[in-house]
Amino acid sequence: MKIKNQILKLRDLGYSYRQIEQKLNCSKGTIAYHCGEGQKDKTTNRRIVNRSKKHPLVRKIEYFNNKYNKPLLKSSKEIKTFNRILRLKIESFSIIEKGVYNNMSFTVQEFLDKVGDHPICSLTGRSIDLMKPASYQLDHIIPRSKGGLSNIDNCQLLCKAANQAKHDLSLEEFIQLCKEVVDYHKLREQDSNL
Repeated sequence: MKIKNQILKLRDLGYSYRQIEQKLNCSKGTIAYHCGEGQKDKTTNRRIVNRSKKHPLVRKIEYFNNKYNKPLLKSSKEIKTFNRILRLKIESFSIIEKGVYNNMSFTVQEFLDKVGDHPICSLTGRSIDLMKPASYQLDHIIPRSKGGLSNIDNCQLLCKAANQAKHDLSLEEFIQLCKEVVDYHKLREQDSNL
């Protein structure tokens, strides 16, 4: 018989946690996990939080997780997933070089305040779903290669395609490149129509 079934059977018979602990030689935590309401969810959430304790920003994110209530997110699991996604994006944005993090100068909440309730790509105007991390990236407006800092004022939200196209160009350089591409293709189109 599995330990879970034994615990539940003894609990139904009126045994206390201590009595079950002694009889089955298991921890009170194991007993609480199987008997207590909501314990499995708490354990799952604890594992998610413990897995993500890689950076000092986590304390701020945990505080944010408890405080933030976004209407589009219905469960605490969705909120934690959302916060974890954004925390990882901000950590990635703040890497100075491989494995070396800058002191992060902004929080998830500050980032959310900047992008608003309906985030869009700063270059294309495309709508961005923050719950789909593969579809967007945080970009340095002034690239790090040109002295840009990893702070909220130098951060913009871009769809993945736009960020890959911009790469390490400044905004002005990128816009100039786009104009050249459009002008060149207009000329080629005109030449092919002649």
